[in-house]
Amino acid sequence: METRGEGFLAFIKVLWITLTVVVLIATLYYYDGKSNSDADVLLALGMLTLSFPISWVVAAASSILGELGSDKFGLLFEVNYSSIFIRWVCLFIAGYWQFIAIPRVFRYKALRKRVSRRSS
Repeated sequence: METRGEGFLAFIKVLWITLTVVVLIATLYYYDGKSNSDADVLLALGMLTLSFPISWVVAAASSILGELGSDKFGLLFEVNYSSIFIRWVCLFIAGYWQFIAIPRVFRYKALRKRVSRRSS
């Protein structure tokens, strides 16, 4: 039997996933095909907000790797459809892990603890 709180949590999860997909679609829509496009700023702001606080860790790691790639190997990172999608996937996975996967593990452990207390 589903409680009111579980239904609300399911709604929040669906809303979060929907908003992240909307951010991706809006970013792809506003991307103008130029290598110096600012469409990725929309992606960054949207996903950093929706996946806070773990998204900041992912963004920091990405920034550090980008600087290392640029300084040590002379790599030039440009905005294109694949880079937008890869950034979205990384931030989506981090946010999903933070908001959906980890809480599910804690709920499962709490349920197992309650069941073991009742049986003993």
